[in-house]
Amino acid sequence: MTTSITSVSSSYSALAYASPAPTKSVDQWTTTEIAAIDVTNINSLKPAQISAMTTTQVNTLSTAVFAALSASQVQALTSPQVTSLSTSNVAALTVSQLNSLKATQITSLSSNQVNTISTATLATVKGTQLALLSTQQVHDLATTSVANLTTAQIASLTTDQIVGLVAAQLGAMADKVTGLTANQVSAIETTDLTGLTTTQVESLSATQVKGLTTAQIEKLSTAQFAAITASDLVSLNATQMKSMTTAQVSTMTTAQVAALTKDEVDGFTTTQVGALTTTQVSAITSAALASLSSDQIGAFSTAQINKLTTTQTQSLSAKQVATLSSAQLNALTSSQVQALNDTQVKALTTAQ
Repeated sequence: MTTSITSVSSSYSALAYASPAPTKSVDQWTTTEIAAIDVTNINSLKPAQISAMTTTQVNTLSTAVFAALSASQVQALTSPQVTSLSTSNVAALTVSQLNSLKATQITSLSSNQVNTISTATLATVKGTQLALLSTQQVHDLATTSVANLTTAQIASLTTDQIVGLVAAQLGAMADKVTGLTANQVSAIETTDLTGLTTTQVESLSATQVKGLTTAQIEKLSTAQFAAITASDLVSLNATQMKSMTTAQVSTMTTAQVAALTKDEVDGFTTTQVGALTTTQVSAITSAALASLSSDQIGAFSTAQINKLTTTQTQSLSAKQVATLSSAQLNALTSSQVQALNDTQVKALTTAQ
């Protein structure tokens, strides 16, 4: 009979004076008898008997007994039993026990129960187990718990779980954000991106930066965008560049601007081109400048044109020179005019 203790070994029955008698069914066990069960005879408690216990009976077991339960005994706990566990009993569970929990048991834990697991213990739980947490459980994880997760554990989180993270939790990850995959980065909600510090943004890899969605890029603060390293910025495509706000464009570092490729500047709108500071304009490479469309060149202010270096001026194509307005041409310095080659001069029209 699985709900009685008749099958319990003789070593356990020897404790009949305190523990449940061998002939008693589980539903007849008193809390006093259950409380008398200790780590020396816990092995005699069969999984079927644990499953048959009421939530009150289960919580009568001491924390020492809980910490001594085998994997099969822990797995015998029903979802209602898991939900009813006291925080002290949950906190008593070892890493091996937590790693043995079934998916239904993990999702049966309340957020309060999950947060009673010590940060040290949680930091050594398998990533596959963490991936079983519900989005709400992840959402409610204490920042101290998140801060102690390893990069491998963070990488194991599902995109749905990443969506559940809030700004404070992202900030608590510190440099461990490097463990996020590109798909996970894409899953971060735009409102939570504010949680990333500039140091964290700077630590992102090119692959992670490339994973940013246009909606996410648009929501980055100017300080966050400026923190993206020049070598990582080049991973953005034209569509992503087009999503930048004019405030982000105007606060790009000269290193970032100098790193822009032809494909990236092609993504700039005329409004974005006009938002570039004169210092930034001077930092654009000749190759990138030469790839600008007539409309983009036309969007340069006279102040921006005036700050082109002679090398940049010489890189302008004949077509680009031909589209310069009279005001733009008049803004050229004598050094810039002298730098124009024959092909560029011949491209000038009488209207200009």
